[in-house]
Amino acid sequence: MISISAAVTLIVYLLIVGMVFGLLLFLINYTAREFPTVAPFAGAARVILMILAVLVLIGILLSLVGSAPIFRP
Repeated sequence: MISISAAVTLIVYLLIVGMVFGLLLFLINYTAREFPTVAPFAGAARVILMILAVLVLIGILLSLVGSAPIFRP
């Protein structure tokens, strides 16, 4: 069973992560629209951004159950 404080923390994390990745996606789309020469790189940047977003969300959800992934340099 998930406690209320853990659920609220999860919602706050998801909102912050969603806002950050939404802003980054907006900036990628804006630069691709304003500067047509970077348009080919915008597709790759979107894919990389989506992969990062999925990895961050998986990490957040794993930390909720107590087995967060260990990121070592």
